[in-house]
Amino acid sequence: MRLTAQIIQTVLAAIVLCFSATAVKTQPERKPGNSSIRGTVVYSDTGRPLRHARVSLFGVGDQREHDSVTDLRGRFGFTDLPAGRYQIRIEAPGILQSETFVPRIAATVQHRLLPSRVEFVTEVILNGTDSIDLKLQAVRGGVITGRVVTEDDQPVIDADIKLLRRENGKWVPDWTTWSNPFGDKPGLKTDAGGVYRIAGLRSGEYLVRVSEPTLGDDGIPGDEDSYSLGSFMVAYYPAATSVKDAQAVSVTVGNESTGIDIRMPERASHTLTGTVTFASDNMPGAFVEVTIERNDEIGYTRATRESTTRTDNEGKWQVAGLPPGEYLVTIGGSVLVTTAGRADRIETPLKRTPVRIRDKKITVLNTTISAGAQLEGRVILNGKAIEDSSDIYARVEPVTRTPAPDGAEDYADESRFRPGFVRQGRFEITGLPPGTYWFLIEMREGDAPAVYVKSVTRKGVDLMQTSVKLTDNTVFDDVVVTLATDLASVEGQVTLPEGPAKQSLSDVIVVIVPANDVTRRFGGGTRTMQPGARGKLTFTSAPGEYFITALTKAQYDKLAPQLNYEYFDKNAEVFQRLKLRAGEKTKGLTLQIADK
Repeated sequence: MRLTAQIIQTVLAAIVLCFSATAVKTQPERKPGNSSIRGTVVYSDTGRPLRHARVSLFGVGDQREHDSVTDLRGRFGFTDLPAGRYQIRIEAPGILQSETFVPRIAATVQHRLLPSRVEFVTEVILNGTDSIDLKLQAVRGGVITGRVVTEDDQPVIDADIKLLRRENGKWVPDWTTWSNPFGDKPGLKTDAGGVYRIAGLRSGEYLVRVSEPTLGDDGIPGDEDSYSLGSFMVAYYPAATSVKDAQAVSVTVGNESTGIDIRMPERASHTLTGTVTFASDNMPGAFVEVTIERNDEIGYTRATRESTTRTDNEGKWQVAGLPPGEYLVTIGGSVLVTTAGRADRIETPLKRTPVRIRDKKITVLNTTISAGAQLEGRVILNGKAIEDSSDIYARVEPVTRTPAPDGAEDYADESRFRPGFVRQGRFEITGLPPGTYWFLIEMREGDAPAVYVKSVTRKGVDLMQTSVKLTDNTVFDDVVVTLATDLASVEGQVTLPEGPAKQSLSDVIVVIVPANDVTRRFGGGTRTMQPGARGKLTFTSAPGEYFITALTKAQYDKLAPQLNYEYFDKNAEVFQRLKLRAGEKTKGLTLQIADK
């Protein structure tokens, strides 16, 4: 049994992945500037000022944020800004906002999409000297409103309201109405009359989901059908108990969908209880996360990192308030075990068990979990071990991906998010389920990377090209990761097409995409950039093979939803292909606006 030296929280890992879609490192401080941005925010439909709205200014590339609040006339301002490209977003109740800023868990690492179109965000470019004036329009979203009642027409007070939205023919959570991993957004509730109102919605079709209020922790004594956890007593508009039987609500921007009343059916309450033991010696699995999901909502709670309960110090757990139905119980993660009088935490693989609740009032589920596999190694740069770093970490990706259940776009096998941060030049990844994996190194760097992964080996085997097979209760060690600084550099020119249509180089986006599996695992991911003055293009990159193309913003916005690796592979003949070698300088690259 291997005891981990560090507890790596799953949420922290997810946050790191969300902000490392490209290989990045913190940029140097911007030089001081004298530019300023002043403006007014008005409603798009009335032209009236939007007061007391939060206006946020982001420096593109360094995630720096400045904030302002509009006054009674809708005015705001930012001063002393250095040269650079910035994005402005507006936050106020009931207006549409870009989903770019809604915290989400990345579910597709290998098939990661390019940045999607940024709606409801204004982009400006400052030269560090001049000032600009803006008039920003805030768009009122659609509204759904209604009442939640019991079968005898009594209001359901403080019920939780969530939405599902139809995307690409599937129902997926609308994350603006679901709780997020950071816990900084209060949930939507019904009032004392059972009335709810959800504003700021995009046009589309929605399902309204309501659940009974939660009164406290499970285990509160009560009568036979009493329970304190109400989140599983779910109903969909108008009185459905499952997603497939729910009725969709059509929403249009600026309009209200009223009278969306939901009647909560009466259902018997059941209890699911169990014990968790660890490994072959049957030690209690203390303080282990237990997550219960309805079969038609698998992936929703895992995506928001909401566990249902935890085991006690004897490995026992209990959840009351479950209506009859099909469920998936997920147990594992960090486990507290005691050996030789010493308590330590061990990361374990997740174990998933389907459970059917029917006639029995109490259903018992006993589960045994194991330590899984462990992967260890060291990271060196210029012949020396690197220092502690949260910007460089090891992880693995299953060769065979676990498919997401229908509608669960953010469902993921947790092994994708299990990082091994570098500590004193070494890393370890614990609690891995048996299986075959690709080994990866993630680095958070800036637009210009400083280092790249030169090689990954173990006892003479190239792990950049060869997958790793892991079995339960084994340690796969002696992995050596070598980093290097001799990056490839590229100089080129973006040219505009000739013709009557006038275009500006400021309207051009250059997209650089890894073109094969090895580069996708170690080449730093997808990058976008704008050409400089007169179309000059310069950048450094990890060695590898890449697709490179220039698009107008209009082309980019149109193609963004489908710009993934498969799209570039399928249309490879349309894009230029670059093969970059370590330390090599490529000059004379010419890019024209793509026809496709």
